[in-house]
Amino acid sequence: MTATPHFQIDYVGNVGLGTSSATEKLHIVSGNVKIATTGNGLYLPSAGYATKLEHYEQFSHSTTCSGPWSQTQCNIDVTRIGRLVFLSFASQVKATSDNPAPPITFQSALPTRFRPAGAVDCLPVLDSTSVAIHCACFSVTTAGAMTLSYDKNKSDFPTSLGGVGWNGLQPIGMYLTA
Repeated sequence: MTATPHFQIDYVGNVGLGTSSATEKLHIVSGNVKIATTGNGLYLPSAGYATKLEHYEQFSHSTTCSGPWSQTQCNIDVTRIGRLVFLSFASQVKATSDNPAPPITFQSALPTRFRPAGAVDCLPVLDSTSVAIHCACFSVTTAGAMTLSYDKNKSDFPTSLGGVGWNGLQPIGMYLTA
């Protein structure tokens, strides 16, 4: 029976985990690297193969809807992959009457790491609940404020809006972060 080392430091200082022949300063043959406490991470030098890690992050952002909107909470799913941010409705947003509907302004701003590099005036959103085609504008400022309105001027939705809505998981759009 031959014993195989699980951890080895060679004569030039290369560390091998799961290998006895490390070819880099840290060489891991199988498994993951886990950093268990918040506030800690993996640091890379400014010169070398990479200067930053592209990351994936996702969360849900919500606000209170008022007026003719059928839900009291309007939820947006936010996903970031590297600098690209994707937005989609997490729940149905629907107008229930033919009265003018005010724009939905999200009460709290997006966290800084999700904010656009430049103001996004209008991500077009199509109605997915009615036979007629209606659209809206979803805007995001560099300060992270979000608004769903009838047009890029943040106008009220017209009186003929009754029944128009945006279903859960419907894509809104995407933009680049700073």
